[in-house]
Amino acid sequence: MLRAELRPRGPYSLRASGRHASDATRVVIDGTYRATIRVDDLVERVHAVQRNDGTIVVAANSPAGIDHVRFVLGLDDDHSEFVRRFARDPLLAETLRQVRGLRPMRTGTVAQSLLRAVVGQLIQASQARRIERAVARPVAWEHQIGSLRYADYPTGERGGLSDKLCNHRRDS
Repeated sequence: MLRAELRPRGPYSLRASGRHASDATRVVIDGTYRATIRVDDLVERVHAVQRNDGTIVVAANSPAGIDHVRFVLGLDDDHSEFVRRFARDPLLAETLRQVRGLRPMRTGTVAQSLLRAVVGQLIQASQARRIERAVARPVAWEHQIGSLRYADYPTGERGGLSDKLCNHRRDS
């Protein structure tokens, strides 16, 4: 298991960013990020926590796993200039103070991002997550580690989500 200590650029809070980020592919509980990802043809567990000094400590089986966490958490996306520029703005100042360090977590693949965008239109977020899970489960690679279940979305190199959905028939 590899371990990396990463410094986010600009203000960052894993606890705030992960508050509503759990989905079919990852779990974020009490500021701890856990996911199972596919790296090449292998399945890998990744784990991240934030220390009091702001450093994100990542554990993964490979450098690609560490890069995945860096990307999904958006650690290289520095929004300090935006925060400075609008710190006294009458409309944004209070919100910026309340959500300091919040960054939306990215999805792991383009297919998952597209699925989330489609099912998230004009419906409750909880219903969108149920639809996302229902669509993703038949085409995703599922992994169970202990009592937690994870899903890994297919990528274009492996046939793509649309090919699998078009050819998938679910038996009742």
